[in-house]
Amino acid sequence: MDASIPARHRDLHHAPEQALALALARLQDSGERLTEPRRAVLEVLARHHEHLTADEVSVILATRGIHRATVYRTFEVLARRAIIAQRRQPGGAVAYHLVTTPSGHEHLHGVCRYCGEVTVLPADTFTASSRAIASASGFKLEPEQSAFVGLCTACQTII
Repeated sequence: MDASIPARHRDLHHAPEQALALALARLQDSGERLTEPRRAVLEVLARHHEHLTADEVSVILATRGIHRATVYRTFEVLARRAIIAQRRQPGGAVAYHLVTTPSGHEHLHGVCRYCGEVTVLPADTFTASSRAIASASGFKLEPEQSAFVGLCTACQTII
C-alpha cells in the first residue's frame, strides 16, 4: 500500500472542525437549505470518523429533539448530493460517513468481520477486476460504495 495513505480509517480524514466546514460548504453549494437537523447530522458525522448507522446517529441526536425519520431524510439528501457515502456493514446494516477525505486519498474499506475495525485499502486495489467485470458483463462496479470483509491483523491472530 502507498505509504502516504494511512492504514487506519480514522487517520485518513480531516479534523472534525475542518470536515464539518467542508460538508456545510458542499451542502450550501449544492443549493440545499442548511437546516438545524442537517447541521446536527453533519456535526455528528464530523466528530465520528467511524461509519455510523442511522440508529446510532438518532440516539446521539435524541436529546436535541431530532427524530429517526428526520435523520433518514437527512441522509437521503446528503447521499444524493455526495456529501456522505454509505456502505453495508457485516450483518446488513447501512452505515454512513462524510466524504471529505483530502484530495488524492480516495480509498476502499476493509472491514473486519470479527471486531468491525475499518482498514483503508488503496483505491486501485480493485481497478483491474472492475475493468474485467465491466468488459465481460457491462456492469460497472462502484467499489468505493462497498466494503471488503475479512479479518484485521489483530483478529487473524486470535481466530
